[in-house]
Amino acid sequence: MANSGKDDDGGFAVHDRRHWADGEDPGDESVEAPRADRPSYVAELEQRVESAESRLREYISARKVEQSDLQALRERLQREHALEIARARGRVVAEVLDLLDDLGRAEEAAREGGSLEALLEGVTLVHQQMLSRLIEMGLERIAALNTPFDPEIHEAVSVQPCDADQDGMVLQVLSEGYAFGDLVLRPARVIVGKAG
Repeated sequence: MANSGKDDDGGFAVHDRRHWADGEDPGDESVEAPRADRPSYVAELEQRVESAESRLREYISARKVEQSDLQALRERLQREHALEIARARGRVVAEVLDLLDDLGRAEEAAREGGSLEALLEGVTLVHQQMLSRLIEMGLERIAALNTPFDPEIHEAVSVQPCDADQDGMVLQVLSEGYAFGDLVLRPARVIVGKAG
């Protein structure tokens, strides 16, 4: 009774406007197709959304490429930094090799029965050469003897009684201290005066 004109009770007529109510097969059109007569602002909004999604996909793709390039740059810089450190260490070792050779010659001369004076002179010469080369590389000796004690550059090993005018002063240096620029490589180990 889909399209009956009258009800059995003689009441009102019902007209079913569904296309399949007349026996047509709905087929694959069970989901309502988009209407061609939708308002133009909806179509415009859909176009804007599609355009925005396209730009977003492009941005995400470009961002992934940028991150990949940045990671590659970071890895290259780390490799170059490690290589530069290795080269600097190599230069320092090369400077020390000559001194090592000189020490070897002094040791050989002592074993062959050289005089004690000649051995002492050779060792003194090697010591001076080594200190000279290290100073050329930027090493600085920390002034300590007869200076006010400074815990930043001096290490107090002990205190020694002294006159009031020497209170807090370095009276004796047990081992030299060295700095490289602003970096203290080794503080001077000292004995400090304390007025009693």
